[in-house]
Amino acid sequence: MKRALISVLLPIVVVLVGVVAFIWWERGAPPGMRPTPEDTQPSTVTLDHRGVHMPITAHLAGRIEQRMDGETFHLYPVFDKGDRDGRHARVILRTRLTPSTLYTYEERTVTGFARPPGRLLPKSARDAFEKRGYSLDEHLVLVDEWEDLAGTPPKG
Repeated sequence: MKRALISVLLPIVVVLVGVVAFIWWERGAPPGMRPTPEDTQPSTVTLDHRGVHMPITAHLAGRIEQRMDGETFHLYPVFDKGDRDGRHARVILRTRLTPSTLYTYEERTVTGFARPPGRLLPKSARDAFEKRGYSLDEHLVLVDEWEDLAGTPPKG
């Protein structure tokens, strides 16, 4: 009886631990938590950053609306604060917050997960950015914004 129970429970525990470890590794924090955001700039952010806090200039004219899993997201290229001429994007911001349609650019501070674009930025979205005149860096970082902290000032 004990042997049968162990042979059933052990694989379940191993899989659960593996899933939690993968999520922790991918996000930089245990499931349900956030990593400590690091102060950085769009020009210097890398995938080694898990949580980021950075001042940006968002190019709202390059915005793409994306529907995924029943939710609407807005994706747009972001650059260092004050850079309104950039066309080679190293960072794409993904947010649920709807930007104003009255403005072409928006300067603000974003806080969120820095992650590889993967399935969150499909080829169709990449092509749409290129049609809008943006080239995407080969080491592109997607920042998934924490909307509850939108617009918070940088630390320090």
